[in-house]
Amino acid sequence: MTRSDSRNEESARSEALGLEAFQLLEKHIDPLEPGCTLELPDVNRTAEDFGLLAELEAQLSGLSFLEKALSPRLREKSVDRPAQRRIAIPEDAQRLGDYYLLGEIGRGAMGLVYRAVHPDLDREVALKVLPPHISMMPDRIARFRREAFLAARLDHPSVVRIHDFGFAENTWFYTMDLIRGRSLDSVLISLKAAGTGHIGETHLAILKTAPPENLPSFLTRERRYILHCVRLVAEVARALEYAHAHGVLHRDLKPANIILTDSGIPKLTDFGLATQLDHTEGNVTSMAMGTPHYMPPESFEGEGPASPTRDVYALGVILYEMLTLTLPYEGSTFLNLLAAVQLGEYPPPRRLNPALDREIDGIVRKAMEPDQEIRYPTALSLAEDLEQFLIGRTIQAVKPPVFTRLVRRVRRRPWRAVAMVLALLIALETLIFLCVVLG
Repeated sequence: MTRSDSRNEESARSEALGLEAFQLLEKHIDPLEPGCTLELPDVNRTAEDFGLLAELEAQLSGLSFLEKALSPRLREKSVDRPAQRRIAIPEDAQRLGDYYLLGEIGRGAMGLVYRAVHPDLDREVALKVLPPHISMMPDRIARFRREAFLAARLDHPSVVRIHDFGFAENTWFYTMDLIRGRSLDSVLISLKAAGTGHIGETHLAILKTAPPENLPSFLTRERRYILHCVRLVAEVARALEYAHAHGVLHRDLKPANIILTDSGIPKLTDFGLATQLDHTEGNVTSMAMGTPHYMPPESFEGEGPASPTRDVYALGVILYEMLTLTLPYEGSTFLNLLAAVQLGEYPPPRRLNPALDREIDGIVRKAMEPDQEIRYPTALSLAEDLEQFLIGRTIQAVKPPVFTRLVRRVRRRPWRAVAMVLALLIALETLIFLCVVLG
C-alpha cells in the first residue's frame, strides 16, 4: 500500500467517524440547551469507541462555544421574551383566525368591517366579514370570495389593497389596507351642511384635498373648489381605468365606496358587486344591482353586457353631486326615480352652480348621458377630459368658442402671445411706412 493510499484510507475513516459523531449529537442533544452532555454506555471499548469519544468531545466543545456566542441572541427573540408591540391588544379582544378585532369601522348589506391587528406582524388592517345571517347562503359566500379575488388583482395608489382571505369560527373574512380618512359620503354630508348657496373657504376646508398643480392664487373661492373636485374625480377615473384594464368592473361606485385619506388621496374600495370583463364572466350583469341614484338606465333594463360605461356614469353622478351639492335625480318612490333616470331629466349643473363654465358642465352631462353610445366610452376618456380641463385645454365633450380657446392659449404661453403681438405690430408699422413712402 502506498503512502497516498494510506492517507486516503485514514481520511475516509476520519470522515466516517466524524459523521457518526454528528449523527449521535443530532439524535441525543439540543445544541441550544445549556450544558449539554452525552455519555456512551460503559462497556469494553475498542479503539474505535475511544476514537468516537474523542470526536464527540471535540464536536461538543465546538457546540459549547457556539452556545455561548449565539444563545443570548436567540433567547432575546424567543417566546419567553416577546418583542415590544407597537399596537396594544386589549385582553378582551375577540380573535378571528390570526387577527384580533379592535373595533368596528363600518357596516353594510354585504359585510361588517373591523379594525384588526395581526399580533405576529404587529400590523393593523381593515377586516371585512360576512354577517352571520348571510354566511349560510352559498351565493353570498361565492360573491364575497369573488370580491376578494377580483380586488386582490389590483395594485394601484387609489385602490384599497387586499392582503388575506380566510375562514375561522364559521366566519368568512378578508383583510385589506386600513385607511385613515373619511368616506366621500360623509364629506358630502358635511359640505351640504355648510350651505349650497355660496361655496367658499369652508367647503375647501371640509374637502381637504391637495390643490391641482400650478393653481393661480387670484382664482375665486368658487373656482378653486371646482378645480379641487375635478382633480379628485380625475384621480378616481384613473383608478377605474386601471381596474377595467385588469378586467374588473366595480358596478357599485358611489361616495360611500370612495375613501379620502388624511392627505386627500381618494381610494376605491368595496368591490362587492364587481364582475369580470372577460370571456368567463363579463357578458351579463344582474338586474338592478347597485345604488339607484348612481345606476345608469341600462342597469334597470334586465340583463345586458358588462361595460365600463356603467362605472363612468356613476362617476359622472358623483362629480355632479360634488359640484352642485345635490343629487341629479330625486323621486318620492323608486318608480319615479327610475323614470327620471331613464329619461335623463335633471337640472343642468350650471343652473345649480353658476360658477361652473360650459366645459365642465359638458363633461358632467356627457358622463351622465342616458345613451351608452353617446356617453364617454371609457374611464380613461373621462379622465383625459378632466385633466385637459384642469390645464385649460380643449376637451372632447364640448368645443369652446374661438375667443375662449384664444384666451386659454394666451394663458398657457403668455410670452409667445406677446411675441406674436409685437411681430404683428412691427409688420403693420412696416406696411404703413411703405405705403407712405411709396404713396
